[in-house]
Amino acid sequence: MNYIVRHGVMRFLGEFEPDAQTIYRRYQAVIVQTERGLEVGDVLCESSPRAVEYLQEPTKGKILRSMAPEDHIQLRQAQEREESAFLKCAEFIRDRRLQMELVDVEQLLGGERLIFYFLAEKRVDFRELVKDLAREYRTRIEMRQIGVRDEAK
Repeated sequence: MNYIVRHGVMRFLGEFEPDAQTIYRRYQAVIVQTERGLEVGDVLCESSPRAVEYLQEPTKGKILRSMAPEDHIQLRQAQEREESAFLKCAEFIRDRRLQMELVDVEQLLGGERLIFYFLAEKRVDFRELVKDLAREYRTRIEMRQIGVRDEAK
């Protein structure tokens, strides 16, 4: 039996296969392996073909385990790193006078990448920004535009 799990800062939804015969309950915090890496997720319900039909762009992966106390410590450390990375990235954006607005930062639980979410009116050349961030954090950096800021409003 698979489960529908919500994960990531952008609250992705997907169908996840549990480890062995473990049964998970609604809203149980779990560690999942996604195509992005190790992440924290929340079990929403058992999966069914009908439930999966309702998902837009569903993700997939495996439920590795329930969150353990050491996972909570690692999550807090990741959240602290996100806060620091947000401030540092905003400083780099200001210094480079880029036409973008930083919205959020996500540190995957495994530490394998930092994902920066931003708004921009048009295409932004952020190659130098990515180099700055990679030098600063020595990890894989991803930039994700999540929408277009409407100046007319």
